[in-house]
Amino acid sequence: MRFSDIEITQLTKAWLAISLAFAIVWRHMSLPFWQIYLLAALTVAIAFITHELAHKYVAQRFGCWAEFRSFDMGLVLAVLASLLLGMIFVAPGAVVISGVVTTEENGKIAAAGPVTNLVVSALFWFLLQSAPLVDLSFLPVGLVGFMYMFFQIGFSVSAWLALFNLIPFGPLDGVKVLRWSQSIWLALILISGAMVFLLPGLAGA
Repeated sequence: MRFSDIEITQLTKAWLAISLAFAIVWRHMSLPFWQIYLLAALTVAIAFITHELAHKYVAQRFGCWAEFRSFDMGLVLAVLASLLLGMIFVAPGAVVISGVVTTEENGKIAAAGPVTNLVVSALFWFLLQSAPLVDLSFLPVGLVGFMYMFFQIGFSVSAWLALFNLIPFGPLDGVKVLRWSQSIWLALILISGAMVFLLPGLAGA
């Protein structure tokens, strides 16, 4: 994949702002705020950046020019919503694509982000379930607790981003996926919904 300096700068700006929004919502956790922000930054980096890079990779595979551009007003609204309303509103920007694509190709480009989030979320879930089977007594208790929170929050953030982006509204991925294939959209939103609402998530963090 090819990256410009502008794209790297805008990805970094969006990552830091969205991490701050998540950290503000989680500020009541029994951790110092810098640790909460660190957890947010690590999990959002994995969930958000892999989501956007998946869009970029598939678009470039179809011969398109593709670069991420941040939506500054969306970043401001995300931070304000977390501070004033205690909720996450994520509209950090999008991968801008230039090129001729079919409805199917456009749907696959859009689906790549949520699918990647689901894979990442499943990986975090596996680590969360496997960790108790490993002898971690050689690690400090605080580090083990931080690791468990990292796995659980990583699982939740990735699953939530998949579900949110599959909403068939406005510029979200769900519109393009649904236009391409109703069955694939339904399968993805059911899987992401189950991961968000039926498996342990942020409520247990």
